[in-house]
Amino acid sequence: MRCLNTDVLVVGSGIAGVYAAICCKQAGLRVMVCSKSRPGIGSCSALSQGHFRSKTRRFSKAEHRQLTLEAGQALNREEMVDILVEHAQDAVLRLKDFGVGLGERVRGFESEPERIGLEGRSITKPLTDWAESQGVRFCYPFFAWKVVELEGRAAGICGFFRSEAEPSLILARSVILAAGGAGALYQYSDNPQGMTGDGYALAYRAGLPLMDMEFVQFFPFTLAGPSRTSRLVPPMAAEIGTLYNARQENVVEKYNITRRPLAVAARDQLSLAMARELEAGLDVQGALELHIPEDKTVWRQAGDAFGVGGIEQIRSWILKISRETGSLLVRPGAHFCMGGVIIDEHCRTKLKGLSAAGEIVGGLHGANRYGGNALTEAVVFAGIAAGRAIQAAEDASFYLMRDESAALNWAESNMSLQQESLAPKRQILSGSAIKGRLQKLMWEQVGLIRSETGLKAAESEIEGLKHDLAQVELGPKNLFQYCENCNRLLVAEMIVKSARTRRESRGAHFRADFPDSSLDWIGHITVQKGEQGMHLDFLK
Repeated sequence: MRCLNTDVLVVGSGIAGVYAAICCKQAGLRVMVCSKSRPGIGSCSALSQGHFRSKTRRFSKAEHRQLTLEAGQALNREEMVDILVEHAQDAVLRLKDFGVGLGERVRGFESEPERIGLEGRSITKPLTDWAESQGVRFCYPFFAWKVVELEGRAAGICGFFRSEAEPSLILARSVILAAGGAGALYQYSDNPQGMTGDGYALAYRAGLPLMDMEFVQFFPFTLAGPSRTSRLVPPMAAEIGTLYNARQENVVEKYNITRRPLAVAARDQLSLAMARELEAGLDVQGALELHIPEDKTVWRQAGDAFGVGGIEQIRSWILKISRETGSLLVRPGAHFCMGGVIIDEHCRTKLKGLSAAGEIVGGLHGANRYGGNALTEAVVFAGIAAGRAIQAAEDASFYLMRDESAALNWAESNMSLQQESLAPKRQILSGSAIKGRLQKLMWEQVGLIRSETGLKAAESEIEGLKHDLAQVELGPKNLFQYCENCNRLLVAEMIVKSARTRRESRGAHFRADFPDSSLDWIGHITVQKGEQGMHLDFLK
């Protein structure tokens, strides 16, 4: 078994992971970042639109706090909101020290890309380059499978390098989980296809509790097309354009959606309205039409009102792709998971030496995330997680790394991927087919409109897909896919069971059979590994 060694190990190479790695490296520690994909490219951060919500000269901390809590609909952990709001500006502006260009807007900051489409990469690329220049070691493509636990604390990660059937061990004095979300569980999403909930699965296998897994946010305006990963339409286009169904009815007016900006403050309402229109058969080629005006004055006025930079560049890009019809075909796409690992105010999990930051963490956003808070959350809490990881590494240094044999013994006894020997009961699906079937299932039954009937059917179908996965013959060529499918099915089960448990509608979670919110459900559904399987609880 290959064995690597470092002081701090970060799982995930998005903004949260790399930012945390830099902070740890500046403390003089050896730092390694492991990820499935190439750093700076394969994360949600790289595909983001580069918006950071924070205090500015024209946007106060009080306003930021209020809007975040309004979006979360009484389920935000307020102590986390307070931390976000208080430290947002300092954490975001620190990116400039690492080579990231930022421009101030009305309600925060934005990246300064060379062209439309590079907003996220104009953050992740310089950040990754800076980390490498400082000596942070990147380890990829590596699939993190289990947290190593020795003497009651995290001691590293066990996983697999691509095309290697044997597991590898990365020992560390402290570990930071920053592996992102699970938007790629859905048929339509703006997330990279590698976002399969690996961090949630890691935490679950380590026995850690997760919360709010039923809350999955959908971005209303993604370009409809054949690609599994959809392109986001800049939010400003929603303010300038008009959304129509097949009858040429204005969807925003039809559903009396008044919160603005639409794609920032009303994502949940608008996405649900669009889903209802599509379900009613009022679609245009499986989508809705966003009509775009060409008038430069309209664009300029909207850009000034909302403090958006580069408005002419956005206008040119939008008009170019809508040139033939004057409209864009758009539909909602899975965008962000509000739920995740439970941490304290210092980003510590219940396992000593293990901290977490970014989308993998639950509680900050409540039932729905306010636009722009994702990247801000990543840097604010990555900095806090790094501070705790530095301390944990120092506390562990005198005893944890004295002998690798204990860790190797742990890995050998805990890294079996032995599959159940099940008699086939139906036609067996391939690994690729399992992925496609699950994505379709999640979109149709666990998407924007949910019900007991659909969720129960989804739960049953997931069990069947587990059966199919158990029949897949393992080898170096399909090991990554197998591990991803294991995680897909595990995290999908968390979402489905949590959604079945919450018998109300709130934020991004809508139950057609329980369409109203209820004071009885102001609390958090938790998920944890139990002796008899997945255990759910409700905490007020």
